Amino acid sequence: MPNWCLNHLVFFTNGEGNKELSRLYKKLEAIFETPSEHKNDFEPSWLGKVAIAHGFDINKFPCRGWISQLDDYEPESNYFMLQSETAWSPTDELWQSVVAQYEGVSFVYIAEEPGFEVFINTDRKGIYNDDDNTSACVYEYSC
Repeated sequence: MPNWCLNHLVFFTNGEGNKELSRLYKKLEAIFETPSEHKNDFEPSWLGKVAIAHGFDINKFPCRGWISQLDDYEPESNYFMLQSETAWSPTDELWQSVVAQYEGVSFVYIAEEPGFEVFINTDRKGIYNDDDNTSACVYEYSC
């Protein structure tokens, strides 16, 4: 059984990519409603469905995990948040490949997995995660 890594991701745009951010949100939202063709233990929001929905091979990325929460998206806010739980480490390669398909969309995240002493905060400016306890940046990984 893996140690679970808790991931808090914020997807955002500078305002010019709001249509793309909205398109990403709608695609992620649809994942909860679409049954998977692949057997997995993480329905209804298995990360493999994120990969498949974006045209990726599920064997290219670690997909052992799920989206545990997708917050509401208000287009005028220029961002939305989601939380996921993944086996042992974050799946930043998956998310980097996903946002590459959406012009003007970026993301930052905080990932914590205390068993392997993983703590990552890529929001170095503290724009979305301004807690003083999250300003440090590395244990096992680097930002």
